[in-house]
Amino acid sequence: MLPTYKSTLLQVKAQRIIRTHIVKLLSTFDLSLSEWIILGNLHERGGVRLADIANLLSVEAPLVTSLVVKLQKRGYLEHKIDPFDKRAKLIALTKKAKTLVPKVEREMKKELRFATGFINEKEYAVYLQVLEAIVAKFPDVKVTQTSLKDS
Repeated sequence: MLPTYKSTLLQVKAQRIIRTHIVKLLSTFDLSLSEWIILGNLHERGGVRLADIANLLSVEAPLVTSLVVKLQKRGYLEHKIDPFDKRAKLIALTKKAKTLVPKVEREMKKELRFATGFINEKEYAVYLQVLEAIVAKFPDVKVTQTSLKDS
């Protein structure tokens, strides 16, 4: 087994390499990593509350509010009334965003295949399972605004 300093260095380098590829691709769509996660999640789930987005990103609500406002100004998000609670508002994708998300997803899959294509599918699936297990072990960990910066 590797010493912890070497395993930590490997993890950091791998994360930076993958993140660099992803951030570069997203910049061609004028999106940050956090914005893409929000748009992709809303595409999958439909309308959600602001608190749900904050929980997904493991951040505090004020950071999500600023991201949502930026995405609204660019025409990607809109507010809707929650059909189950007329007092609550949901964040949902606009038609513009519903068109954009599948395009970005196609390009992201291509980029991730490029960045990880030398790893076979079984190894990649195990890699993702390990990441999911780590995240599941610490569900209440919140990310600070500084550590979530995309650029």
